[in-house]
Amino acid sequence: MIKRLILENFKSFKNLELPEIATITLIGGQNNVGKTSLLEGIFLFYDQDNPGMFLRHLAWRGIDMVSADADAIIAPIFRDFNLQRHMKIVIFDDIYRAEMKMIFDTDSARKSINIALSDANEAFPQMETNFTPQTSYDLKIDYAVEGQTPHHARLIVRQHGPNNLNIQLDPGPVIWLPELMRRGVIYLGLRIKGDPDDALRFSQLDIGKRSEQVIESLRILEPNLEGLSSVSLPQQKPVMYADIGMKRKIPVAFLGEGMSRLLSIILAIATAKNGVVLIDEIDAGIHHSRMAKVWEGICTAAQTFNCQIIATTHSYECLQAAHTGIAQSNMGRDFRYVRLDRHGQETVAKTYTHEVLGAALARGWEVR
Repeated sequence: MIKRLILENFKSFKNLELPEIATITLIGGQNNVGKTSLLEGIFLFYDQDNPGMFLRHLAWRGIDMVSADADAIIAPIFRDFNLQRHMKIVIFDDIYRAEMKMIFDTDSARKSINIALSDANEAFPQMETNFTPQTSYDLKIDYAVEGQTPHHARLIVRQHGPNNLNIQLDPGPVIWLPELMRRGVIYLGLRIKGDPDDALRFSQLDIGKRSEQVIESLRILEPNLEGLSSVSLPQQKPVMYADIGMKRKIPVAFLGEGMSRLLSIILAIATAKNGVVLIDEIDAGIHHSRMAKVWEGICTAAQTFNCQIIATTHSYECLQAAHTGIAQSNMGRDFRYVRLDRHGQETVAKTYTHEVLGAALARGWEVR
């Protein structure tokens, strides 16, 4: 389980430290303080063998069309888009301290063009100059686990033609974490309306006859739910359908955004056994009157599947519901609330235990 986190020069963070991360950790703070970026930093650390690690972050932010330049693909990960800085992510678990450091290789950054000459037999050969510049650059990635031999890799970006970008991780796949520290990590972004992987995750559980836990959790929002199915129709991706006692099953999406959101959360927890689920704005689409029961269901799922939950919110009602639902699940000792505040260029994390958060909420203090 992740116990502590340090981010240096990652996105908006100059040097952020979270000294206490629990089984259930909720991140709060004002807009643009870096709540989502914190989740993205954790995911990047574990996304070690994916050459498209940076493209994921752009997609989560709704950016799916970018140029090949480092300023568009690599720079958004570095503080102030400054590629001269060294970016570092450090994670502590129960046993190990592991570090990933990224350094942009300025010596490798260059642009070139392909040149085609006309027939050499012509008296006056002509040169075509209408060519798009080709981009290439490298990113050095250093991995280190305390007490073990460091590992070094390079993310190599090469553009081959105006519409062909090749990104290669060398060596790859990079498996550098100790076996005990490796874990499945799932990120649920706010922009995803019904995770496209829901049907696949449900199928994995259904085959193993482990789907009842998911159905029971969803009855918090839909008491009439009798069953779930992953349905594949011709020329369509699999879609989750729900049986709520009607003459036919209906897509889960028809039951509202809150139902789709809760389904994605529970399925992620159930298929990330012994892993970590990162959830941006966990309360999105869920009515505050049901949120305490939702938290109770999330805690039950986390205990059942030994899964760590790190989520964000900016809702006071979500904080109140989390405190109530976690108390009912007897997970108070396994909960932390972290509020992020920005002071100039520094972002500071203030940590609340379940007991301290309860006292602050009882007094009506502003802790979002």
